[in-house]
Amino acid sequence: MRTAILELLSREGIGAAEQEALVLIRHEELEDSQLSSAVVRYLAAIRSSELEPELRRLIADGQRSGADLRLVESALTALAEVGSTAGGELLLEKLADPEYPESLKPRIILALGKLAHSPAVEALIEVVEDRGAERTWRMYAAVALGEIGDRRAVAPLKELFREQDSLIKVYAASGLASFGMPEVETLLHQGLRDSNERVRAAAAQGLANPDASASVEILIYKAKNDPARQVRIEAIRALGRIGTPPALAFLRELYGEGLAALQYREEALVALCESDLQGNLSAIAQVVDAEWAARDQKIVGLTARILSTRQSPELADLYERFLGHPDVGVRIYALRGIAANRIRSLRKRVEALSSEDPHPAAQRAATAALDRL
Repeated sequence: MRTAILELLSREGIGAAEQEALVLIRHEELEDSQLSSAVVRYLAAIRSSELEPELRRLIADGQRSGADLRLVESALTALAEVGSTAGGELLLEKLADPEYPESLKPRIILALGKLAHSPAVEALIEVVEDRGAERTWRMYAAVALGEIGDRRAVAPLKELFREQDSLIKVYAASGLASFGMPEVETLLHQGLRDSNERVRAAAAQGLANPDASASVEILIYKAKNDPARQVRIEAIRALGRIGTPPALAFLRELYGEGLAALQYREEALVALCESDLQGNLSAIAQVVDAEWAARDQKIVGLTARILSTRQSPELADLYERFLGHPDVGVRIYALRGIAANRIRSLRKRVEALSSEDPHPAAQRAATAALDRL
């Protein structure tokens, strides 16, 4: 019961139980690992100012005989979220300590990256360069070096990317993506041509950067032609992040392409919304016009669903049009969007639907929307 309560309070960010949780972590011998971890997660979720010393104590005790390693893992994860330089120093010390449990060291490596603890760069580079090290250590060290962002890591990460192990290449690409495109763009282009689809997907993710304008052409090719679904999706997302006129023109074309697979059209719409919603509204409205009388209304439905979660008063015209759609789901999405954006100019239409819509679910959605208008 206490675990469930703490999980609920964590999700809601409610700090009312902070002192009780601190008492648990300090003074009670908790034999229940699940409860212990829930206490740690809760205090991290509410950003308790008194948590870090307790986390350092738990981590320092990790090599004690009989220590609850699951609780130490939770402490390492929490320290990555709330820790300071002192926490980073402790982690670096434990990484180098041969007596500290080896099973905890991958988590230490990840935590050093999350803390962006720059004194750890040399130690992490040693891990990356050590071909005899555990594979997981090297992969996590690559990610951590990317998060720290020290340019000394670029050359070792490039070498790591050139290794034959596909999974290692995926993590190397992730680390390289954190550095400036002039340094890594050509290498990520090579990754897009790799025989392993996970490497290609990771390379596309790495190019999701406004500075990667030189990659638009190859990403468009991948979005159109790559045999792997995830690679095509990552290429579409990357084009949205790059956001140049040619990239957005391709995404508008893909979203409006009737023969394209639904999942790619949906990804293109999401990318357009996240890149420049206002600038792409006209193109979105044109696709809705073209699809309105179609036999298959999936595009109108997914468009209404995606737009229902966006924040822009400029969406009022599209929401109003969706209110008149014969599909109840489309009307409900429109009502949610109207409520989220508090578009009071449509209040009368919403009031009418709250009593006149033929579907009870739409009436309920309209009533709920009125509460926000």
